[in-house]
Amino acid sequence: MNWQGLCKKLIKIFPMQNFKQISVIIVNFRSRHYLERCLASIYQKMENQNFEIIVVNNDKQEKLLDIREKYPEVKIFNQDVNIGYGKGVNLGAKEASGEILLILNPDTELLSNLDSVIRVFFQNREIGALSPKLIDKSGKTQEWVAGKEISLSSILLNKLGLNKNQKIWENPKQKEVDWVSGAAFFI
Repeated sequence: MNWQGLCKKLIKIFPMQNFKQISVIIVNFRSRHYLERCLASIYQKMENQNFEIIVVNNDKQEKLLDIREKYPEVKIFNQDVNIGYGKGVNLGAKEASGEILLILNPDTELLSNLDSVIRVFFQNREIGALSPKLIDKSGKTQEWVAGKEISLSSILLNKLGLNKNQKIWENPKQKEVDWVSGAAFFI
């Protein structure tokens, strides 16, 4: 039997219903009051997607029982201690089954569906990470969501108000950058 035949046979034996296209990973710490709005926006904007949500709860004071009750399909991993943002994201990623990971802060809300993001990822397999434009409550683009390399000269230029990175986050077109904000990004 050739490799393709074996793969087809394995798919019949192990159906891929547990695999998701997108795994949303949210690290919570004292953010329960934001988390419910975040989750509601995900369900509203991703209703046509095959996705899962993983919440790593770093706040032992917040058991998130109301969230578990309202959204029973959300996987919540309660930590006894605050393991930090990075370790929380890594724990969520370890538990994820999605092809694409969306790392999302609990105080964010999706404003549109993710069809264009998914399309970009599958059209260009060399892309490692994508970040959306972040909009604050007043409708302005949030600063410092992406940029080029950080160097001493770029820090000094920024202090003088000569920031090249500002052109990146204010630009309506897609740009290649060296770093993106941890508030919302896809990998």
